[in-house]
Amino acid sequence: ALTKSLEERGLMTDFGREKIAEAKKNGQWDAPPKAAVTEEQIACVSALLEEYEPAFTNFQAMSLSVKKTYTKAYLDAKTDDGRKKRIAWMIAAQVMGNDVAISVGGASGQFELNVYKPMIIYNFLHSARLIGDGCRSFNDHCAVGIQPVKETIKKHLDDSLMLVTALNPKIGYYKAASIAQKAFRENKSLKQAAVDSGLLTAEEFDEWVDPSGMVGRIE
Repeated sequence: ALTKSLEERGLMTDFGREKIAEAKKNGQWDAPPKAAVTEEQIACVSALLEEYEPAFTNFQAMSLSVKKTYTKAYLDAKTDDGRKKRIAWMIAAQVMGNDVAISVGGASGQFELNVYKPMIIYNFLHSARLIGDGCRSFNDHCAVGIQPVKETIKKHLDDSLMLVTALNPKIGYYKAASIAQKAFRENKSLKQAAVDSGLLTAEEFDEWVDPSGMVGRIE
């Protein structure tokens, strides 16, 4: 009913349609409601959180209903990678909450006297520990072994409209902007749009637009 309503009001996006089609293809669209969270599943998530000591301590202190909510959010992810992301999201949510508490505490001092300092210190150290543990886990379980796909990187670089800034000193801001707008409107590469505009040749584009000369050197 919601999908039909969105379509009738012209609010459904192509991305939404793709996701619905994907869910139907995978049998998830008409899947029966999931069973209630079990104690075994809660224990599983608790064991995973042991690596993040502050998060583990918080989880243990939660009420049963909140533990079930966290556990369901974690298990709703379709893949192991997705579930690891849920852990990262929980860390981020907790750190943002700590930041709000620190901001409130920092704004509550009177005449350079602030009785909120214990809370500020606790939340700051809590966030530092969570971020540190999260970064270490991200490195061990994700970053290690990642290899760049140079062909894809080059394609994204070559397709970037931001490269047009290299043309500013040569043809002026407004002409360079018109080339970027033309490339965007006509779904062309920046080079093709520049040549089509007649403002410069392909050889001039290759000479003037050098991404390696637009960034600082890394020693």
